[in-house]
Amino acid sequence: MSRTISNPQMVLRPQDVVVLLRLSLGADSVPTYAALAEELKLTASEIHAGVDRAVAAGLARKDESGKPVVVLEALRLFVQHGVRYSFPATHGPMGRGMPTAHAAAPLNKLMVQSTEPLPVWPHKDGTIRGVAFYPLYPTVPDAAKNNPALYELLALVDAVRGGSMRERALAIAEFIDLAAEKARLNKEIASFAGDIERTAKKLDNPDFIARAREDVVQENRDRLIESQAAKAKLEAALVRLSAIG
Repeated sequence: MSRTISNPQMVLRPQDVVVLLRLSLGADSVPTYAALAEELKLTASEIHAGVDRAVAAGLARKDESGKPVVVLEALRLFVQHGVRYSFPATHGPMGRGMPTAHAAAPLNKLMVQSTEPLPVWPHKDGTIRGVAFYPLYPTVPDAAKNNPALYELLALVDAVRGGSMRERALAIAEFIDLAAEKARLNKEIASFAGDIERTAKKLDNPDFIARAREDVVQENRDRLIESQAAKAKLEAALVRLSAIG
């Protein structure tokens, strides 16, 4: 009688990539596992297990408070060199669905679409007829519908997984640019948010108002207004970037 040999090796799963892509969009504002589960249509335990696998793979780490933080450079390298081998594209029959890969933003704005059937995630609410391109995880279409920025990243990853050489090259370039710029904007937004909190706390302190010179108080008021305006401008830029890729 053969005995079963246990294998302690931890293996990434397709939904882990979805979790990582979502976390990469909010590097300085990490949602709770429960909120992520609701947004991505997964269970909280699936989110927790996915984060643990990502940490073990070096694609994420946990900060001092235990919140997951994506290692962006590692994620970019994985998307560029590993995702199509780990999770190769699976195609199906013609049907209606949501466009993905080169048929979705941002690549659909960069490429002239061929006469071949477009790749689509099969979905009951889909309006585009094309060839089925099964998503990384069954809940992906519903999650993407409510988050345009996540939709773009998932479509880019699909282009890497199952696109032509040119489509893969364009997708990798777009993925790197999108991730890097969004990470930069999020970092600057967090910096201004911290400055706003510190300055507002100072101005809310009666002792500071009573003891500080009038010009110092006014300087802090001006600083608060400037920081709030700068933060709002960066947040608007992040919204535009998420909308147009």
